[in-house]
Amino acid sequence: NFFAFPHVCSGLRNDPEIVRIAIMQNHQVLAYASDAMKNDKDLMLEAVRRNGLALQYASSEMRADRDVLLAAMEENPDSFRYAHARLKQDKDIALKFVAGRGTGLMDLSDTLRSDRDIVLAAVRQNGNALKWASAALRIDEELQAESKNQILRS
Repeated sequence: NFFAFPHVCSGLRNDPEIVRIAIMQNHQVLAYASDAMKNDKDLMLEAVRRNGLALQYASSEMRADRDVLLAAMEENPDSFRYAHARLKQDKDIALKFVAGRGTGLMDLSDTLRSDRDIVLAAVRQNGNALKWASAALRIDEELQAESKNQILRS
């Protein structure tokens, strides 16, 4: 039970099987799990595959782990917001993010919003994403056409 988990003894909050069973019910129990559990890659992979937003409860090391982040984003692209800053600058990860959530372009750095490949992927997912591209790319005729076509298709 999620509401009971914060009150269980620390030994149980450090037991991988207890935590695993608890996250099957509600990923938010990770907020009360021990630091060791929040840093357990297998447990975190299992949690984010069930609910990508579980990444918010992971240790800093796990939020910087490429495999954990990609698994979280596969389940829910919005989990990108909980990624470690270093991974938020990774072009491949940014491409995967905007391919699943085009409007996520607004959450990327100026450098990434100036990357034509990333903007194109975002616009193909959501034509309205063009408004968050760099000024130079917002006037790119090919990107404008792609944006318009995507909006008309949706």
